[in-house]
Amino acid sequence: MALQGEKLTKAIEHELMLMLASGYEEAPITPAALHKRLVSKTIIKGKLSSLSSRRPLIDRYANLQMERAGIKSARDKNSAKQGRTRAGYKQRYEESQLEIRALKSKLDGNISTIIDMVRHIESTSPVPIEKLLAPHLLEAYVGRNGASLKEE
Repeated sequence: MALQGEKLTKAIEHELMLMLASGYEEAPITPAALHKRLVSKTIIKGKLSSLSSRRPLIDRYANLQMERAGIKSARDKNSAKQGRTRAGYKQRYEESQLEIRALKSKLDGNISTIIDMVRHIESTSPVPIEKLLAPHLLEAYVGRNGASLKEE
């Protein structure tokens, strides 16, 4: 049932519209992804090069999809396209690790501040601290303060 000519172009555009509706995260529009979908639906039988004459159409939908996903600048679009390569994945992993370290540092600072506040409350109020804190904060408090919680 492999299509040709104008019918194939219409079928490709229909598939692009479906991918556009699915969104960038679920179905990013790339020639390879489109080719895979078209082959699985037996719309085409040829290789990826069979889509090369329709590359402007594919690029138009890919850009529209990225814009809808909030990727607007040419630099960001190019980065998103490269992000699907081994080097792109490696770079994103390294950036994620840096972000994780920064967030852990902020979390540690926030926990320290909360523990200081808890120490102040514990020394000035009869309120049982262990009933106010979330389990992870209570664990951090006991770990940094020793077992100094008031006994009931």
